[in-house]
Amino acid sequence: MKKSLLFGLVGFTLTHAALAANSIYLESYLSDPTPLITYGANVYANGKYGAFGVEGTGLDSNWTVGIYFAAGVVTGDPTTGNGSVSSQLSLATGPNSTAQLDPTLAPGAITAGTFVASGYFDTGLPFGSTITVELVAYPTVDGSYENAILWGDPRGHSAAFRMPTQPSPAYIPNYVGDYFSSFSVALVPEPGISALMGLCSASVLLGLRRRKT
Repeated sequence: MKKSLLFGLVGFTLTHAALAANSIYLESYLSDPTPLITYGANVYANGKYGAFGVEGTGLDSNWTVGIYFAAGVVTGDPTTGNGSVSSQLSLATGPNSTAQLDPTLAPGAITAGTFVASGYFDTGLPFGSTITVELVAYPTVDGSYENAILWGDPRGHSAAFRMPTQPSPAYIPNYVGDYFSSFSVALVPEPGISALMGLCSASVLLGLRRRKT
């Protein structure tokens, strides 16, 4: 199934991608082994409410994956997590900088937790550049990784990894999935709860200070 889909996806990409050099392909389904983006504990299947997703299984089509990147070898997050992405990296924007998890390009052909963009993402860098990348996953309805924290919704990011750019279209695209390792999304504390905890901590410290004086 993957082999037949490979030729279809490559043909689709070659037809629709702009002639942009210095690109990567936001795709993980055809990588071998295939890395997955999965549910953490107590994460809803649709990202916000409803039934819980099964912990450790691949995210479904209610989720989006995006990328933060920087030119060269820079310091990124050494481990996975759900906090802010390393300040050394910038959000990728523009065509094919995001992709849907578990897309429906071919019924039954895509695996939950994998993603396939509709074409190449142009990094705007010279041919053959090395880039440092982190993937992020968030509920599609939130619109972005940063928005998820505003609503206390689950999200997650990969550990930083490096990969080269290449000309596009290419006979064999440079899949992001060949370079990152699986990670999961987790709940982010609601801002109201975080703020309340901060106020409580400040009150305790103030009380201790008054005792000492």
